[in-house]
Amino acid sequence: MAATRNRTRSKERLEPQQLAVAAHVAAIHEQEPNVLASDDPECVHQMRVAVRRLRSLLRTSRSILKAAWVAELRKELAWLDDQLGNVRDLDVLLSNLQADGETLNGGDASFTVAFLHPLRQELAHARIDLRVTLADARYRQLLETLDRAAAELPIV
Repeated sequence: MAATRNRTRSKERLEPQQLAVAAHVAAIHEQEPNVLASDDPECVHQMRVAVRRLRSLLRTSRSILKAAWVAELRKELAWLDDQLGNVRDLDVLLSNLQADGETLNGGDASFTVAFLHPLRQELAHARIDLRVTLADARYRQLLETLDRAAAELPIV
């Protein structure tokens, strides 16, 4: 009886985390088709924000969740964050350099276009790599784990 009461109290205490996990998982699902179909930097940014917030939430909730489960899920989320970060970092770098280049005069401004071309190519390749990642079985498995977590977190 006492074990059942403790588990019920743990679930009640975990409710805010459960709702937050569900919200972050929903944001990942919401942004995935946008990331796949568009080159809008905001889509990658929002998906990455959801992943990073979810990792942080899991870290701060690890004392009431199964430790091995948290560690494995955080590792997989770090992998996804790296994939998203490759694109996001290049998006930000290009945006900043483009803005700086637009402040240059005459010939210097045209130099910026040529200078940024290799970075644009690198970004295009990073976007392709991200789209491949989002079609990969590892990512699909991660989504299944996240969906189960959104429904019910594994408490200690």
